[in-house]
Amino acid sequence: MLLWALVLEQQEVAKLCLQKVERATAMTLIASDFYADLSKKWKNISREDEMQKYMVEWTNISKGIIDVSYSDDKKKTASMLLQKLPYWDNNSCIELAFHSAKQDIIARDNNSCIDLAKHSKKYDIIAHPACQKAFDSFWEMGLHGKKSSIMFAMCIIFPVLAGLLKFNSTDSVKEKIRTFFYMSKTKFIYTMIWYFAFLILFAYVLVFDLGDTVTTTQYVLLAWVVTMLLEEIRQMARSHRQYFTNGWNVLDIITIVLFSIGFGLRFTDMLNAARVLLAIDFVAFVLRLNHIFYVHNILGPKLKMIRQMFQDLLYFLVIMAVFFFSYAISSYAVLYPDSPFTWETVKQILRRPYWHLYGELFLEETEGLTDCTHDSVLWTNGTYPRCPSETGKIVVPIMMAIYLLVANILLLNLLIAMFSFTFNELNKDSNSHWCFQRYDVFNEYADRPVLCPPLNVFWLLHLFVNRRKSSEKKNDPFRVSLDDRKMEDIIEFEKAEVEKYLNSQKLKDSESTDGRIKTTNEILQDMNKRMEIILQDMNKRMDIMQTQMKKLAKKIK
Repeated sequence: MLLWALVLEQQEVAKLCLQKVERATAMTLIASDFYADLSKKWKNISREDEMQKYMVEWTNISKGIIDVSYSDDKKKTASMLLQKLPYWDNNSCIELAFHSAKQDIIARDNNSCIDLAKHSKKYDIIAHPACQKAFDSFWEMGLHGKKSSIMFAMCIIFPVLAGLLKFNSTDSVKEKIRTFFYMSKTKFIYTMIWYFAFLILFAYVLVFDLGDTVTTTQYVLLAWVVTMLLEEIRQMARSHRQYFTNGWNVLDIITIVLFSIGFGLRFTDMLNAARVLLAIDFVAFVLRLNHIFYVHNILGPKLKMIRQMFQDLLYFLVIMAVFFFSYAISSYAVLYPDSPFTWETVKQILRRPYWHLYGELFLEETEGLTDCTHDSVLWTNGTYPRCPSETGKIVVPIMMAIYLLVANILLLNLLIAMFSFTFNELNKDSNSHWCFQRYDVFNEYADRPVLCPPLNVFWLLHLFVNRRKSSEKKNDPFRVSLDDRKMEDIIEFEKAEVEKYLNSQKLKDSESTDGRIKTTNEILQDMNKRMEIILQDMNKRMDIMQTQMKKLAKKIK
């Protein structure tokens, strides 16, 4: 009934049905996602705006239910968000608020509310304190406070001390050690430590050990990259449909491919080409470090801003290219007429206007102040630079002044304004975006093996030898299975909170000016309907009386 009401756009009926369904929070996320999809398919602007309005309304209902639930019982709210949802691929509400593959998720089973929030990219839901508390609990595993943080840092250096940690519900030393190594936080830190070691080794090979002969250090570096490739293959096998939707995974593949090509070329006569490729590859590997900033509440949002500003820069470059090439070609044609068609000429055409943007004007070339020649033989073979034409000495400085006025003052200030606008817009929702990115990192490292590259080869050998199917299952901390009794308790709790929220909204609507007007209109409409019924009844009676009077008149005659 709820889905049918959503299709017919009967919002009031859908809200009434919401009080009767199980897992209402998940259904509100699905409703929001449903209207978000419809808004993209409508070409009519008014209908698109209407669908967007419904999407926002249902997102607010979802957030409101979580608000009310969280204020009443934090623990039950966490269970409500994390429990697996049948018919939604065993995801949770949090995961459904994160993911964007909406069509896929609606066709699968056992999601949770976190899954729904993930799939539909509900930033407000992911950033809700209830979700963040669940994330913190999963990331820290009860290790809060300065003392616990110091002890955890000691365990990172000396893992044998892990048995002294105090987790949420682990008592035995063996369980504590196991929990420590399986923590996403532990895996994240060890991955970063080993990655820094890899970059140091790569830098050493690139600067000090990339000669004609292949050394042991280079083979160690190659083996390390192979272990990274094995990890990427494992990730691809586990989630092949979503693997390439993650930009960091694409960067990982690019770095490995570049390294393979560069390392292969060093066995040929193209050692310089290999060195250039490996240098570029090193830059790509270093850029991969930006991923670790996602867990930081200040640096994480800045990465989002940089990415958005880069998109702004691409649009700006399209406009800039129009002025750049027009000035580059026209000024060179006037300054050096009848130039030969060579790569050197193309390079010179583009060189001057590009460096003009940074303040290098090349006035000595433009005005012919340096030693130069008009002899084509001498300037062609590079003995002397070519002298500019007399017309060019007069016209090109004027063209350059106009170009600098447009490019350096107008367009660059436009770019700064675009960056400022992007920064201000993203800064408003920086916390929501950071929470969203942080969850992505948490979820990724929950599925990582205990041993990171290059040690992951031992983990893979362990799995191969033991063939433990249980180890091959995806670790999903944001999907919790509840027994029947607890599930019924959570369902009843959720129904009560939904009813409480909807009743509070009705009360607010009735107390507001718009609500009073609406209530008054409803009363007037009701009175109007009653008056119509009374009038219809009176008309019927009048007709009956007229009929009877006519009959009496006939009898009298």
